[in-house]
Amino acid sequence: MAALGMQKVDLVGLSMGGPVTAAFIEKYPRYVRKHILIDPSGTRRVELPPLLKLVKVPILGDLLLGLFGSGSMLKGIASDLFDPNLVEVFQNKYKVQMQYQGFKRAILSTMRSGMLGSFMQTYTTIGGLKKPTLLFWGENDTTTLFEDHALILQALPHVEFHAIPNCGHIPHYEKPHVVNPVLLEFLLR
Repeated sequence: MAALGMQKVDLVGLSMGGPVTAAFIEKYPRYVRKHILIDPSGTRRVELPPLLKLVKVPILGDLLLGLFGSGSMLKGIASDLFDPNLVEVFQNKYKVQMQYQGFKRAILSTMRSGMLGSFMQTYTTIGGLKKPTLLFWGENDTTTLFEDHALILQALPHVEFHAIPNCGHIPHYEKPHVVNPVLLEFLLR
């Protein structure tokens, strides 16, 4: 960061980005000013179904993800939204992301590297740092369950929490008119 002339940054972690940003803060707290979590994972270990566990096997996993990954990911992303009217538009935007070189490889790397485990110890550690933290959670999230917000609040007792009604896993997309003003006000403080 010093090479880039940056003193401190604000980090936003959506879903699996929650543990990623938390781990960064744990390792480099001096570089982070504020932390925003949006429906973060890492409150409990995610157990993959037997078929998905095959993705972790070198070569076989690459082949399976190459053959079936796009369709499976697009179907899966539909369950991230509470409002069915937004699914097709969001899937079309997600298809664009999926075209980037390395997209599937990054998903595979995430699944193989332990990012689906529990990060509660990391959340608890950064909770002790008392960094200004904002937490959004869609009340109808079926990916990272809404009730898990209580675990984050326990680990980060100073967090500013906003439950978003009638909303799934991606509240900043599904309810930007609710999320964005709160997020902007938090960053400008």
